[in-house]
Amino acid sequence: YNQKITKSTYIDKDTIDKKRNLLFKYERIKFNSSNSNIPFKDLSMNNSYDEIKIEVDKITHNKSIQSSVKFQKKLLKTCPIIGYIRLPDQK
Repeated sequence: YNQKITKSTYIDKDTIDKKRNLLFKYERIKFNSSNSNIPFKDLSMNNSYDEIKIEVDKITHNKSIQSSVKFQKKLLKTCPIIGYIRLPDQK
């Protein structure tokens, strides 16, 4: 049994693999963010690659912002005087 594989078959397989990897990443983020207030869509292999990628990028960006804000709040709570310290080269 010899089947000729065309270039479109490779593209489809490649796209399927990329979608699968993105969906895995999305589910991992979703699982680790169970107590977060970020809204998650129900994505599957039926969604387009671009739609999945946009959603993963959006969620990743939101998580990054939340982490940054959380760190800054923690820093300000532990060291409230930091905002009042003046560096020697500032006038």
